[in-house]
Amino acid sequence: MTAQIMETLYIDGTKQYMTAEPFGDYLGKLEQPPEFIANNTGYWRGYMGKWKIKDDKLFLTGLLAAVSSPPGSGRPYIRLDKMVQ
Repeated sequence: MTAQIMETLYIDGTKQYMTAEPFGDYLGKLEQPPEFIANNTGYWRGYMGKWKIKDDKLFLTGLLAAVSSPPGSGRPYIRLDKMVQ
């Protein structure tokens, strides 16, 4: 089994890595989650998130993903160009 690329977490400006996938928890609650393409055996989930902790809360600050459900497909999609850093 190929080791998976970990999510990046910044705590007080220090880069850390986490094996948890909190974005996956969010996607699991959607009726029709976006379809991600696993274009690398290093991340079968098809995305890699960048996170930070601020005021004891976890925030998604970036997302690198290959999405197979484009606008007009009838399925939700994520606009990566609107992601706030």
